[in-house]
Amino acid sequence: SVDQAVDLILLALNEPAVMHPLLAWLAASARRPECAEFPLLFIGGSSGVGKSTLARLGCRLLGSKIEIDLGANTPFILYRTLASSSSLPVFVDEWTQLSRRDTREAFQGIVPLLYTGGIAERGMADLGTMGYRVSAPTIVAGEDTFVLDRELERTVAIFPSRAQQNAQALHAIHSAPLERFGHAFHWWLTSLPSLPPMPGSAAT
Repeated sequence: SVDQAVDLILLALNEPAVMHPLLAWLAASARRPECAEFPLLFIGGSSGVGKSTLARLGCRLLGSKIEIDLGANTPFILYRTLASSSSLPVFVDEWTQLSRRDTREAFQGIVPLLYTGGIAERGMADLGTMGYRVSAPTIVAGEDTFVLDRELERTVAIFPSRAQQNAQALHAIHSAPLERFGHAFHWWLTSLPSLPPMPGSAAT
């Protein structure tokens, strides 16, 4: 079937060590609202390995176009973007030393809150604060890596390689009916009564 073909093409985009965790994280992300805690997905590696391409394809599969570049946006825009969804993935690009320092540090500071779906507070010009609930499943891509324990313990990390890229599969996926597949995928993940409760949910 068409859906099976799309599934096989997705799996062929890179090596299993990359694609299996990526697709598993995407499947779980559709049920993020059921979980008290949910890890970020980190896609790392050097320039040209396909980090952003995989992140955008994953978001497209779940029906999301929510994206922010750490190098071109203020902390205020970062907070607002991360608070714009509770179940659709948000893609945070350019986790590098070359990104805006204030925005990068703001993101680094709320990694634990993204994991728990907590409320991030941002100071306002009138000396008050604004709260943003940041519970969206979050994909991060960049050439740097997370190094602090509080970050490493709250992320699933994959590292695609240029050598394992499948150009044929990438070309095929761009012309595949991914939205149709994504709709069926999302419905199956969130609507079937036979699916077991998510680990860490109120039902477990």
